[in-house]
Amino acid sequence: MNFGLIGFLFLAGAGALYALSKLKAGSAPNAPGKAPVPDNQSKFFQLGKPSAPGVLATGQGETAPYIDPNSVTLPQASLPDIQTMFGSKVDAPLPPPPDAPTQGTDLIVEDGIQRVAQAIAYKGEGYGKPGALPTRAKNPGDLKLGDHGQGTIDGKTIFATDYEGWVHLRAQIRLMYLGRSEFYKPDDTFQNIGWEWTGHASDYQNWVHAVTTELGISPQTTLRGYLTGGTVRK
Repeated sequence: MNFGLIGFLFLAGAGALYALSKLKAGSAPNAPGKAPVPDNQSKFFQLGKPSAPGVLATGQGETAPYIDPNSVTLPQASLPDIQTMFGSKVDAPLPPPPDAPTQGTDLIVEDGIQRVAQAIAYKGEGYGKPGALPTRAKNPGDLKLGDHGQGTIDGKTIFATDYEGWVHLRAQIRLMYLGRSEFYKPDDTFQNIGWEWTGHASDYQNWVHAVTTELGISPQTTLRGYLTGGTVRK
């Protein structure tokens, strides 16, 4: 038996194990062109301040500035931008109206108010048609609320923006539902609402028919009934 060969192999193996153990205990060398990793920082991600891999500068750790997601704001699309994309007949998906109450209505009621507003504007008042007074006045509901700084047309308020006009139309319907209107009650039927809304016009039935057909309800449906789900179908 060649004891010299066996001894040589033993010493070579021991040396390799020693070198491997030293490599595991120490820090791995940095790749060319990459900054050294601080001793107090993980080579991958810090648990104390999470980072998205897509924004890391080196892919080696949190070397990019941390950005609080709550501090990021996204741009708000403007009404003209949305109208360009979807056409003029759109109530843009903007934030809730500033006059929306914090009590008295819920999301279901607010959705119904939106539907009633659109039916009144597009079907009852002709908003969106070129040359129509509600279109020119940016007043979807054809409301008489005095001069808001832009003047009036035939007694109807001119609003600065279409969005402002929508806010006031929804506010009017909301007041009617909450029982805070001077002229309407929550349990008024759409027949009665049309009579008042048109100023007792002789052809008010056309308004009633157009609005209720759009909503898919009977003229005898009350505003409260429609907004809370107790509708009277045709």
